[in-house]
Amino acid sequence: MSAATKTITPKDPEYTISRIVNAPIARVWRLWTEPDHLRHWFCPKGFTVLEVGIDAQVGGQWMTRMRSSDGGSHTTLGVFREVIEAERLVFTQSWEGSEHHSIITVTLKESGDATEIVFNQAYLESEASRDSHAEGWDEALDNLQRYILP
Repeated sequence: MSAATKTITPKDPEYTISRIVNAPIARVWRLWTEPDHLRHWFCPKGFTVLEVGIDAQVGGQWMTRMRSSDGGSHTTLGVFREVIEAERLVFTQSWEGSEHHSIITVTLKESGDATEIVFNQAYLESEASRDSHAEGWDEALDNLQRYILP
C-alpha cells in the first residue's frame, strides 16, 4: 500500500482528507498527541512550529504558535471534545483572537502494517476558509509523512 495515498473530498462548509501512512497505529497516535512529535510536522508548508502544547484528554487544551515565511506569528488553539486512544480525536480549532471555531475529527484505522488517517474539519466560516484550511492541513499531513520516513 502506498504511503502517500490521499484523497481530499470537499463538502460545504467542511472537508475530509484521507491518507495512508506507513507506520503502526500506536506510533501515529503518538505523533498526534505528544508535543515532541507535533513540533516537527504540525504546520503547513512555509511555516515553522515555534511552540506547541497539548493535553490530549476530554476538556484538555492544545495550542500551536507558528511562524510564516514572511516572519508573521500565528497561534491556533482549541479544546479536546473526544479522545479514544489510538482511534479518534475530536477537537475545536480557532485562531487566537477569533470567536469562531471549527471542529476537527481525526480517525485512525489499521490498514495492514500501515495506518489510515481520516481527517475532517467542519463548521468553517466560508468556502474560501474551507479551501485554505484543506490546503494547509494537506501540507501538514505531508509533513507528518516526511517525519515518519527514516
